[in-house]
Amino acid sequence: MAELPLILGERIGKGGFGVVYHAKWGSRTVAVKKFTVSQDEADASAEIKREIDMLDRLKDKHIIQFYGTTYHDGNLVLVMERAEGGSLKSAIEQGKLNWRTKKQITQGIVRGLDYMHSQRVLHRDLKSANVLLTKYMDVKLCDFGLATVKVTSVARLTGIKGTPRWMAPELFDSKPVYSAKSDMYALGMVMWEMAANNTVPFRSQPNDIALIGLVICGKRETLPDDTPDEYRKWVERCWLHDYKARPNAHEMIEDDDEYDDVDPGDVSPKASDPGKDAPKASDAAHDAPKSREASQRAPDVGSPGKDVNGNGSVRSATPVRLSLIDNMEVLSIQSSSAASPPLAGGNHDDGNDSDLELDHDHLDMAVLIKRAEANDAEAQFALSEIYEKGKVKDVIQNDSEAFYWCLRAAKRNHIRAQRRLGRYYFTGRGALQSFTEAATWYEKAAAQDDAKAQNQLGTMHQHGYGVKKSDVEAVAYYRQSAGQGYAPAQNNLGLMYTAGRGFVRSDFEAVKWFMKAAEQGDPNSLFNLGWMHEKGRGVEMNLETALTWYREAGERGHTVAQFTLGRMYDKGRGVERDEESALLWYFHAAEQDHAEAQNILGTMIRDGRGTDKSDETALLWLRKAAELGSVKALYNLGWMYEKGRGVEKNEIAAFTWYLRSGEKGDPDAQKRLGDMYLNGRGVEESNEQAVAWYRKAAEQDHPGGQNILGKMYHAGLGVAQNYSLAFKWVHKAADQGDANAQCRLAGMYIAGHGVEKSATQAAKWFNLAASQGDADAQGLLGAMYQAGVGVQQSDTMAVEWYQKAASQGHAGGQNRLGLMYGKGRGVQKSDDEAFRWFQLAAEQGDPDAQFNLGNRYLCGRGVERSLTQAATWFRKSADQGNADAQDSLGTLYENGQGVEQNHTKAVEWYRKSVEQGNADGQNSLALMYLNGRGVEKNEAKAVELLKKAANQDHASAQFNLGGLYLSGRGVELNVSEGIRWLRKAAEQGNANAQTNLGMLYRTGKGVTQDHIEAMKWFLKAVEQDHAAAKYHLAFMFYHGEGVEKSLEKAFVLFQLAAVRGHEDAQGAVGAMYMNGQGVDQNDDLAVYWLRKAAEKGDAQAQRRLGFMYLRGRGVNQNSEMAESWYRRAADQGDDEAKNALARMKSDCHVS
Repeated sequence: MAELPLILGERIGKGGFGVVYHAKWGSRTVAVKKFTVSQDEADASAEIKREIDMLDRLKDKHIIQFYGTTYHDGNLVLVMERAEGGSLKSAIEQGKLNWRTKKQITQGIVRGLDYMHSQRVLHRDLKSANVLLTKYMDVKLCDFGLATVKVTSVARLTGIKGTPRWMAPELFDSKPVYSAKSDMYALGMVMWEMAANNTVPFRSQPNDIALIGLVICGKRETLPDDTPDEYRKWVERCWLHDYKARPNAHEMIEDDDEYDDVDPGDVSPKASDPGKDAPKASDAAHDAPKSREASQRAPDVGSPGKDVNGNGSVRSATPVRLSLIDNMEVLSIQSSSAASPPLAGGNHDDGNDSDLELDHDHLDMAVLIKRAEANDAEAQFALSEIYEKGKVKDVIQNDSEAFYWCLRAAKRNHIRAQRRLGRYYFTGRGALQSFTEAATWYEKAAAQDDAKAQNQLGTMHQHGYGVKKSDVEAVAYYRQSAGQGYAPAQNNLGLMYTAGRGFVRSDFEAVKWFMKAAEQGDPNSLFNLGWMHEKGRGVEMNLETALTWYREAGERGHTVAQFTLGRMYDKGRGVERDEESALLWYFHAAEQDHAEAQNILGTMIRDGRGTDKSDETALLWLRKAAELGSVKALYNLGWMYEKGRGVEKNEIAAFTWYLRSGEKGDPDAQKRLGDMYLNGRGVEESNEQAVAWYRKAAEQDHPGGQNILGKMYHAGLGVAQNYSLAFKWVHKAADQGDANAQCRLAGMYIAGHGVEKSATQAAKWFNLAASQGDADAQGLLGAMYQAGVGVQQSDTMAVEWYQKAASQGHAGGQNRLGLMYGKGRGVQKSDDEAFRWFQLAAEQGDPDAQFNLGNRYLCGRGVERSLTQAATWFRKSADQGNADAQDSLGTLYENGQGVEQNHTKAVEWYRKSVEQGNADGQNSLALMYLNGRGVEKNEAKAVELLKKAANQDHASAQFNLGGLYLSGRGVELNVSEGIRWLRKAAEQGNANAQTNLGMLYRTGKGVTQDHIEAMKWFLKAVEQDHAAAKYHLAFMFYHGEGVEKSLEKAFVLFQLAAVRGHEDAQGAVGAMYMNGQGVDQNDDLAVYWLRKAAEKGDAQAQRRLGFMYLRGRGVNQNSEMAESWYRRAADQGDDEAKNALARMKSDCHVS
């Protein structure tokens, strides 16, 4: 269905919530105000509706005329009369007003206020900027009703409604008194503006607060000396502090005759009658009912909706789309029924008024004119058509001539001429626009049973154009026309039934009338029948049948039907999804300049959907759509430039396209603008600008914009950090199903940022995001199952979520899955699998995985041991700031493993780890200070570092610190403090601390001797396979200390410790094999274990090994070897070895 296009032109002004543009509405030049109502003003929408309803009722020549509303680029737009003279503010600034003109303008304002006040309406924001002028200097007040809406947010904070420099003193009270007298005070300020040629009252005041104080105290502006006395009198009366004493507007009108004190030299022309030179209609036009007077107004206002086409056409914001006139493109209007569907109105009078078959190439104009001059109505009508269309040779199109001949024919009762004349008046073509005159001529044609005129009158009554607004009258005319079989009228009757206008709503009756029109092939009715079947209105819902009707309409060229068919094939609604068919229907609509169809066509070609991919062709369609005003096409063009698709990559150009789209309200573009400002792409980086654009997108419920706006508040980027606002915006995005926002919201519940901590809520939101495939959420949900936080602990569930994340290539999930395989939690333990997942994550650059992979190479688990590879991966991780890796790399340098030993570098890496507060690094660096390795020895510094680590519950640091307190190194000797730290470490499971604590209890050093307590701690360490603990526990069994003596148990424990490399245990096992204690005597095994201990420097083992060589037990007798081992033991001070050497010497066994 065609629509009356709204094309925005030059921007001519801007207010707090709207921008004013020149515009073309069909053939009419208008002004439009485009509003942006933010999320924070959402509660103002009802007020806007009430104010627009009020605007619709205010009809006076001194009030800017209101034609209707629409949504343009997603924003509410008011379509209004254009005042060619601009604003009074501009006229004052240009200095072109003399006193006569100032008086004329004052009277216009007064009369406008008088009318408003008679309608119980206050302006509340009167100032020169809100007074418009025609080219004849007639006044048109504007912005009067919207003040109460525009300041809603301000009013909540200050209670003030208006512009302070024009406001009356009583409005600054704690309980402001709004009245008509407040408008009169503002009138005085406007009169001062004209008198002083100054549009800024109290210019010297730095701010509104200072200004308010002066006004309350009675301070007023000063009028110039040349101000006429009468003018001065009225200004001063308007400025009276006591509002009750101020004049009302009616008084000033009544006193107008006395008000004639003007500059004698004033020669400015008086305003002329703009209609005095216009062609006159028949006298019958002046006999029209009074109800038609001043009725040039727009359709009723319903609930706001959306511009389906996205091409800038004035469309119905609510569902019903009813046509207006003739062959003009159809204006979609707003129905009073919010439940009415977005149906297509009829074409009405299509402009084919003549049945004449004119031979344009051989027409004898002289003959035709002669006939017309002789009052041949048919000839006059033919001339009208010729001049209207200008298709006859040597005849130039001339609307005035067309109007003239049409008027003459109409006066001669030519029906089609009467109908055409109605169209001329309605459109202002060839004559001044007059809905009243239009209605008069349509009535004449309708009275003669002209179906098209009857249908048009129905439309005019429906909307109140030139006639009294009446759905009943509209229905009556539609019935007359429909009864003659006129399909557009039948269609309009159907529309009235769907909306319940003029009679009780009946979808069944609507379908009946749509069917009648459809039988004649009326495309709009065919489309409407499709819609009724799609929605199940008046018929059983049936998408297949809907598709059939849409197809019939589409095949007859119905643009919206073609677009709808594209959508249905694209989405698979009522038909199997078929991108090729979708593309074809979008193409048909696009060829008819359906902007959204062009946009979608471009994206389908770009993505290779339903056709071969072609970025160049996609660009062509997107540009066409953008030229028609498709906001989404502007966005898509930005995307093409950003990605370098079909055009050289150009982020500056991308930014420009996004900006055009974003400024027109596209939330996707606004979000991308935020991204570009945030990252400095295509524009200078600005967190503040990023926040501004994210906010615009967020206020339109764009989940991505809401999520990132929340992130900005959370991090304090471009805006003051505010966890509450961060939580608010992230929650809004999460509620819309944005997985990233759901994941972020879960994190806020965990941290308690902007909301009370709740692991349960965190798990809930992680689960929602994870279920949508968000890999981050899957990994974190796995961690919550692993830890049993917010959910019941389950390693199996943890592994399941880690696997989901890992399968998407999520490095964190892969790393955690590797840990689960390494520990055998929730899955069978597998070092190979652990290594595989660590490697996959590490190769993606995950520092934790790189650290874990380094450990695998270090220990040779799941891979052949390689200290070089371990060092390589530790370095990769350490370079990314992983503190554990920095500590481990320091250890490799300290010990020369996989790298050349370098204590200085070891210290450097330990320091990097310490700078991050890493307890391992603190413990390692402390030991370097303690031993003076790579750094000057400093036991006090070592103690300082160990305390930091110990206070982080680092068990090894606690063990080391306990040892220093027990030895008095770097700190004053303090046994109880030493034991306290050992106990802390032991309670954390540190086997060294458990063993040392056991030794203290066994020996009674620093504590009361307690063999039972000693055995308890030794056993804890033994459970960890601690060799020294096994040795000491064996010692207790050997000697029966705190336990029944058992050489067998002692042997077992000694052997377990010996196998783990414990030197003393190896010597003890050798001795017990040697003597047959707790085990059968075995000289071979005795020699084996004694040799291990002896080679490590155990003096007793060296002495016993010497004995075995001397006696030839378990080895061949060899006095030299015996002497060698005895001497090594004796050199360590072993007295028995010394005695043995002495005996060998006396026996001549020693040289």
